[in-house]
Amino acid sequence: MKSYRRLGIVVGLFITLTLFVFAVATPRTAEAQTAKTIKYGDIVDGEITSAKTKVLQLFRFDGEQGDKVSILMLRRSGNLRPQIILTDPTLPQDQLVLAASKLIANGTLAGIANFSLPETKSYVIVATRENLDKGTTTGQFRLMLIKGKADAIATDEPTDEPTKVTDEATPTRRPTATRRPRPSPTPAEEEPTPEEEPTATSEPVTSDEPVQSFQVGKAPVYSLWTGANLFVSNSGDGTLSMLDADGNSVKTVKAGVYPFAMAWDGARLWVADLGASDQPADTVNVFDKTGKKVGTYKVGKQPFSLSYDKENKRMWIALFGENKIVAVDAKGQIQTTIDTDTNPNTVLWTGDKLWATLSGTTDSPSNQVIAIDADGNIIDTFTVGKSPADLAWNDTDAVLYVANFDDNTISVLDADGQSVGTLKPGKQPGALAWDGTHLWVSLYGDKAVVALSNKGKVLKKFPLETNPNGITYDGSKYVWVSNQGPNDNPGNTVTRIDVEAALSEQ
Repeated sequence: MKSYRRLGIVVGLFITLTLFVFAVATPRTAEAQTAKTIKYGDIVDGEITSAKTKVLQLFRFDGEQGDKVSILMLRRSGNLRPQIILTDPTLPQDQLVLAASKLIANGTLAGIANFSLPETKSYVIVATRENLDKGTTTGQFRLMLIKGKADAIATDEPTDEPTKVTDEATPTRRPTATRRPRPSPTPAEEEPTPEEEPTATSEPVTSDEPVQSFQVGKAPVYSLWTGANLFVSNSGDGTLSMLDADGNSVKTVKAGVYPFAMAWDGARLWVADLGASDQPADTVNVFDKTGKKVGTYKVGKQPFSLSYDKENKRMWIALFGENKIVAVDAKGQIQTTIDTDTNPNTVLWTGDKLWATLSGTTDSPSNQVIAIDADGNIIDTFTVGKSPADLAWNDTDAVLYVANFDDNTISVLDADGQSVGTLKPGKQPGALAWDGTHLWVSLYGDKAVVALSNKGKVLKKFPLETNPNGITYDGSKYVWVSNQGPNDNPGNTVTRIDVEAALSEQ
């Protein structure tokens, strides 16, 4: 945020939320907190540590009487069990807490949904951890302030009941998608929807069905949740579809010749344009959270996979057509180049190193995964199954999953790259998603998605109308699957699976 205001308040930390107290103090007071001023639609990051002045973060916003407000706080690292408190610091101590969140999604997400503001004034959001200063969890978080409807994920009323503290570390999910090489397509025959042209919004979804499908563009290859919306790259018509959490279409924008993999850097959406045999693109297009294009970067031949390295503020890109991996800065300038033995397919940054699959080509498949340090040095090479297609990181158990498309297996590697098991989920596993508890696998050959436990047990198989490709978890409730279909009969839907509801039926 560009502007900040000092509230000049001292926060008294108590075990229960209703004893959470603000008292007037001068800026010289040691525990005085500085609140960041935010507004509706903002997404901000912060961190909760065990330091006395870092147990909470304050955010101030102006609202009008009757505004419906939703606030989400998502854990991004560590074992943080997030907690949100909406306050009016002008009220007496026994009235200042207006609403408090409840934990969901295995303790990774807290939210206050659809709270109606009682007056036109400034309010303060307290982002903290479960049990406040008596809690033990820490980590980075992302907070979103939304005006209007959000999923009903939390109560509108404060609670006097303290929630149980746990040391269980359940990670948030970094979205991934299929990286299986596909023949370069011809350019779309129809003119893509002009950039930022709104599409007709469908009727709101009211069904309680745990598995639903929604129409998007032609041959959707990848989907990615950015905190407020789902973006879907439609490889068959060169567009991005933007959906809300209910599956309603928000807009469709032009995204190049053959939009493919995507990555979110916390503020912008990066979309790889794979191009076509007679219309090479070799670029990455960048969009803001509203779907407006804000940049185009020339990076190299056939950018196939993207992974954001937040520690060093750079984007790693697998260049399938050049046998290279590059790292670019926020302006698209190449800072690091790594030569690989064969075609790199997927890259995944896990906090201290980059993992990359070397899938080779259809005629000459490979079976290797490489590990690369932060300086761009290949530090080791590991043998996995044939044509490794995608990667997912389970930081609960510190294991890496590798989807091997051509031998119908998933290799499980420890943090050092050593094999600790092999899973057999079905035919042609292409994309992986970790939701903090389960591993989700799209099975191209079975026209299905399967959910596995962290031990590799198949929990449930979900049939789809056509061959799936990319799969992503939204960090709170849903898994989304891009139903790309074959080249000669492309699909045009994404399927949304309510994780808790769908797996409770097993």
